[in-house]
Amino acid sequence: AGNVDQAIKVHRDLTARSSLEPGQRLQILRALVQDYEARQKYEMALTIVQQILNQKKEDLWAREKQLQLYEEMEDWEKAAEAYKKLAKMKGGVKKSRLALYKVETGKKYAKQGDEKQARVCFREAIKMDRQCSAAYLELCDSYLRENRPEDAVNVLEKFMESSPDKAALAFSRVKEVLFSIGEFGEIENIYSQVIYRSPENWQAYLALAEIKEKKGEIEEAIEWCQRILQKNPDYAPARAHLVRYYHRSGHDQLAVEQALALLNTPSNSTTVYQCRHCGHQETEPFWHCSQCQKWETVPGI
Repeated sequence: AGNVDQAIKVHRDLTARSSLEPGQRLQILRALVQDYEARQKYEMALTIVQQILNQKKEDLWAREKQLQLYEEMEDWEKAAEAYKKLAKMKGGVKKSRLALYKVETGKKYAKQGDEKQARVCFREAIKMDRQCSAAYLELCDSYLRENRPEDAVNVLEKFMESSPDKAALAFSRVKEVLFSIGEFGEIENIYSQVIYRSPENWQAYLALAEIKEKKGEIEEAIEWCQRILQKNPDYAPARAHLVRYYHRSGHDQLAVEQALALLNTPSNSTTVYQCRHCGHQETEPFWHCSQCQKWETVPGI
């Protein structure tokens, strides 16, 4: 910290020199921004960034740094404004990114206990980007925190309708909520709708198989797994389920065959979400990588 404070003093003294060339001055101001950032003096860093932008309006480094600082401060509304300015310089604003900033704003309200305002933000995010999974899931969770399961289910159904390929993100919530309100029968219908809209959503097939198993309809559970493997023989979770179903229905020889096939199938039974930029992994979906701070780097969510 002492070294950084010393650097701040040196760089501040240098900026006071009138003999500096514009290029030299920019270099010193940039160094000063980084000094303040290292000390987490974000407001001071932003003031210097503004000085750079006053000197050179289209300075890409300053625009990127401004956005990064607002993100570090979790000032999502200002981050969204900074992003728009930067994106215009770089060739186009992504609606999906603006929607995620709105989701982050909503999460802040929720943390402060203002669920109503949080939901306003989540709905605004959905208006910006109908495919914004994070907004639907957060909106659902907000309703659940206020003990409004029917509203939560409505949100999830809308999500699965608008993004059937991503519907699996909502499965655990749907199951939990329908269980809690005693409407488990409805879930078969929901999964069937997902399969109808997204015929290669293997997780929906498996979810249906699990329901058949719970109802004691093992032969039908087996059938759903076989349907997956006819189209996608490498889908390991379907084989893992078949081992269990065959064993339960007394077909041990078939169970052994599936177990052996499973050994030769690439294993991907646990869903892991991986940032394609830095490789960071989590078991829950994420839209802003906590490791490299990049956005929207996990495929398929």
